[in-house]
Amino acid sequence: MGLYSNVLFPGCYDRMMKDAALDARRSESLRAVRGETLEVGIGTGLNLPHYPAHVRHITAVDPNRGMAKKLREKTARGAIAVDLHLAGAENMPFIDALFDTVVTTHVLCSLDDVDAGLREIRRVLRPGGQLVFLEHGLSCEHKVRAWQRRLNPLQRLWGDGCRLDVPISEVIRAAGFELVSLDEGYLPGHAKTHGYIYQGVARR
Repeated sequence: MGLYSNVLFPGCYDRMMKDAALDARRSESLRAVRGETLEVGIGTGLNLPHYPAHVRHITAVDPNRGMAKKLREKTARGAIAVDLHLAGAENMPFIDALFDTVVTTHVLCSLDDVDAGLREIRRVLRPGGQLVFLEHGLSCEHKVRAWQRRLNPLQRLWGDGCRLDVPISEVIRAAGFELVSLDEGYLPGHAKTHGYIYQGVARR
């Protein structure tokens, strides 16, 4: 990771991602959280204010040291204790079947190997455990999909590896999860190429 990934991108991430419609989705999605919880790709901690009141501790992984620095500034004055591990989703430092819930928010788009990341998530979940996801990805419209693929090279540079065309529900199913709930659609106020949202819960 270079200067952009570790310094510039973390420095502007909160401003880029702060959005009322997305914040509402965060709060709605995180209502499903229960038990021992792991947030994969926690970044700067934008989800933290949206966890239900009963959540007082979570475990988290993120490989970006710049993001981790921003996160620690927030957790020092926040209500939720975060046990952060500097690690990627594809190789997490946990024993099997440790967590009841895994949370991902705008993470699967940025993994170098999304299939490996989802296999790891499945590994660390207990039998019957749940993946609570809020992700952007491949649109349902063919014309929008074409533009997403055209824009991907630029998006991956600007978004620190982020892809616009990950078929979120398909890759989750392919990793061996059962979709319990799924809501797809465009986020108001966002370009269709960047704002097609997948929100739901999948069971191990």
